[in-house]
Amino acid sequence: QTIFINPGTYYEQVSIKPLPGPLKIYGYTNHSGSYDANQVTIVAGHSHKDKRTNDATATLRVGTAHFRLYNVDVVNDFGKGSQALALSARNTNQGYYACSFKGYQDTVLSQLGVQFFHGCHIQGATDFIYGQEGRTWFESCTISVLPATTSYVTASGRGSDNSQSYYVFNGTRIRAAPGMEVKSGAYFLGRPWAPYARVEFQ
Repeated sequence: QTIFINPGTYYEQVSIKPLPGPLKIYGYTNHSGSYDANQVTIVAGHSHKDKRTNDATATLRVGTAHFRLYNVDVVNDFGKGSQALALSARNTNQGYYACSFKGYQDTVLSQLGVQFFHGCHIQGATDFIYGQEGRTWFESCTISVLPATTSYVTASGRGSDNSQSYYVFNGTRIRAAPGMEVKSGAYFLGRPWAPYARVEFQ
């Protein structure tokens, strides 16, 4: 199945449950290779203040395998004060291409299965790329950090020595969020959420 989304800002939470076959979603763009040209944005503002689990707060919840998302911006605009996800990825063989994910705390949850992010933008301030059993490759992505005193980009929850969970960032650029000033030394690349955390920047 294929879905094409016309230009616009859509204020809603999107949940994709397991499907019997592959699904591709394309957002309108004039340049498919760059998230800067995206013209589709999905916005919601859920957090632990109104949802019971991290997954339930996500603006986009993807629970199906064999999924692809192209040129869509996903935003959780709740802000500070609680876990508030933009994306919850909870199945295998998922790909995200030239998409943007914006939040503050826990922006992207890569929880289960194999996922691939290419040319994406991820913005946040606290543990904003994290998960427990995801095996995820981030290729040529841009990470934007928001002003903070001391904070962390990743939080790996790999819980055992035989877990296959691994987050790899290849050719990633880390910068202050556009228009923001972030003091030198405010950010660490990551901190362990569990004893066997495993994250690599290369």
